[in-house]
Amino acid sequence: MKTRRVILPAFVSGIIFAAGCFFLYLNGPELLYLDVRLASSVASTAQVFFDVGRGQNEQDSDYTPVVASTYPRTYRFRVPPGQDVRGLRFDALTGPGEVRILSAAIVTGSDNVLYQFYPGDFEPRYQFAKTARDAKSV
Repeated sequence: MKTRRVILPAFVSGIIFAAGCFFLYLNGPELLYLDVRLASSVASTAQVFFDVGRGQNEQDSDYTPVVASTYPRTYRFRVPPGQDVRGLRFDALTGPGEVRILSAAIVTGSDNVLYQFYPGDFEPRYQFAKTARDAKSV
């Protein structure tokens, strides 16, 4: 099966996980995380903006360095504690590059999966030169 890739130009504004664009859950006492499994052609920074009723802003976001690798790696982002998340936006890179997203899930600190995202849940937006998806990746 041929792998398809997403090409991202400079200053990527993001990928919005669709799932109705309004993913709701009540964050209990245990910390929750968004785990994203991806491969990137360049080293960069990935950032997730969680909409907890104040829109997308830096205060309700988390970020992590991304390593250039053809081998997919899992990156973990902390979900704002004690908040109802109404939607989220994932910025895979901060500059030009190619990224392939294989999976994403909301998990507990003990790695129990609460919600699994699928390739069809991703809605590419903003400054994409090219997008492609198949049954296993976007």
